Amino acid sequence: MKIENYSEGTFDSFDITISLEQTVDDVKHEISIFKHIEKEALCIVYNGDVLTDDVVLSTKGITLSSKLRYFVSHCNLQVESIYPVQGYTSGGTRVTIQGNFPGSQEKYTVRFGVTDVVGQYVDEKTVVAFSPAHPPGPVTVTIKIGDNGRYAHSDILFSYFNTIVQSDNIEVKCVDKISDKMYADKFASGGVC
Repeated sequence: MKIENYSEGTFDSFDITISLEQTVDDVKHEISIFKHIEKEALCIVYNGDVLTDDVVLSTKGITLSSKLRYFVSHCNLQVESIYPVQGYTSGGTRVTIQGNFPGSQEKYTVRFGVTDVVGQYVDEKTVVAFSPAHPPGPVTVTIKIGDNGRYAHSDILFSYFNTIVQSDNIEVKCVDKISDKMYADKFASGGVC
């Protein structure tokens, strides 16, 4: 059976000998031996579906001429907190992400809502990223390792705002009898008063 992987811009293909009555777990075991990857970190995909370990190959219509794909999923990848939890709609806020981040040589991608940015690995507990531009409102912050990794589930929210930062610095002056103008020195980029 042919096994394929596309990772970090490199395509890899090899054959394994396996019975169609064996399970996905058996396939993962063979790949782990051949590629020296922890079996628990492997995910097997057939026709776009991730297969669970207990699936018998023949029950999914898989034949000996079928091609299975695999990718490495870092199950212990986890986002625990971020700081700050809010920033400007114009983007550019330096966000420190705390959690569990294995592998200093890996490429980290941080997703703010649906927009990806490059994450910079600091240590096994810290990754830093700059927020992209986004309309006002909250977005989920997730992270993945490598090009073929999966995003870690996260309930952590980053809120975009486009308001006055320090309202105590507002000064109102009467310019004439028909209109008033407000002056402030700390508006968010693009702010309208």
